[in-house]
Amino acid sequence: MASTRCATPGCRRVVGPPAGGRGARRRFCKVCRPPRVRPDRAGPAPAVVEVVVTGSTQSEPSLVIHYRQALHEAGALGSPAGSQVMHLVGLLAYGSHTAAGAASLSREIRDVFAAATRGRGAPDAVDELRSRREAKAARS
Repeated sequence: MASTRCATPGCRRVVGPPAGGRGARRRFCKVCRPPRVRPDRAGPAPAVVEVVVTGSTQSEPSLVIHYRQALHEAGALGSPAGSQVMHLVGLLAYGSHTAAGAASLSREIRDVFAAATRGRGAPDAVDELRSRREAKAARS
């Protein structure tokens, strides 16, 4: 194949070896080639926003405090499931996540918290009625 000359007026350089494939033939040499005018495909990097809470005297985020209090009231703070909940809450509170990652982590916290507190805590009115009926049936 014959090499061609650069299409820039006044330039007599050889374009170089022909490009393979079905695309257009090279027209300019490496020196005269115009810059590519392609939009950035990835787009601009997202801006990182630091949220600073002023006037807060708490050393822990409120999310951690509320989950710790709820687990303590249910009597599940020292259990393995309670420890797992606190670990996941710490990851959510102190980590930097995408929206999808935070949503997934919060769903996991909700599921593990429900498993940790299942059957624990103060009985509600329905549980009290059920236990009274069972006690009455046992006496009869």
